[in-house]
Amino acid sequence: MIKCPKCGVLIEDENAFCPHCGNSLTLDQKKSSKPTAAGILLIIAASLSLVNGFFFLYMLFTSMSFSIYQSNGLLYLYFLICIIFNILTFALGLTGGIFSIKRTHFLIAVLGVSFIIATAGISILMFYISIPVLVLGILGAIFLGTSKMEFRKV
Repeated sequence: MIKCPKCGVLIEDENAFCPHCGNSLTLDQKKSSKPTAAGILLIIAASLSLVNGFFFLYMLFTSMSFSIYQSNGLLYLYFLICIIFNILTFALGLTGGIFSIKRTHFLIAVLGVSFIIATAGISILMFYISIPVLVLGILGAIFLGTSKMEFRKV
């Protein structure tokens, strides 16, 4: 017995078509590796985003430059926003990457890649980490967008 991928009804293995919905069971749909590649890119970008957040945190609390941030409230606020967004991006990017590898919850994967790209743009001050995160996020978005049809509806 197998489960029809379209309607979910259990049917005999030797059937070429589902007797319930008529779905062809002989066509073997070839899956690409794009969702897996997108998921791996998202996980790497999310991890780099977390590293980026820790660098912002380190810069914010080093004694050598702390007086600069106290005198400039906007710079202090910018660093706090970058720290929060990078940590949030790690969580959403990691979740989106896992869902992309599993080919489920397409919208959550898109949300993860969106946060990765947006946070890399916001925290561009750390360009040596933000630029690779941005590039990985864009590549992940391309792979994700071109493989939307491979995601299961949950």
